[in-house]
Amino acid sequence: MTTYEIEYKKSAAREIAKLDQSVRRRIIDKIERLAENPFPPKAKWLQNHPGKRRIDLGDYRIIYQVYEDKLVIEIVKVGHRSSVYREYDRK
Repeated sequence: MTTYEIEYKKSAAREIAKLDQSVRRRIIDKIERLAENPFPPKAKWLQNHPGKRRIDLGDYRIIYQVYEDKLVIEIVKVGHRSSVYREYDRK
């Protein structure tokens, strides 16, 4: 079984650090599971952002990109569903 390396954009790491401890723990657990399977059945393509996917965790969204040639998953953005896309689209 191939295991992917997880890399975080600095902004995504800061977003995770700001979250409540219980939410942070659940998000990190979900991200770590991506290392085993970066294409879980519930992952969805992010519209208007080629190559990016998202997974849902309650009211939170994790936006990531998979680099299969390097076996790397880059966590691009983490945030509440009410604002994660608006903030992401501005960048």
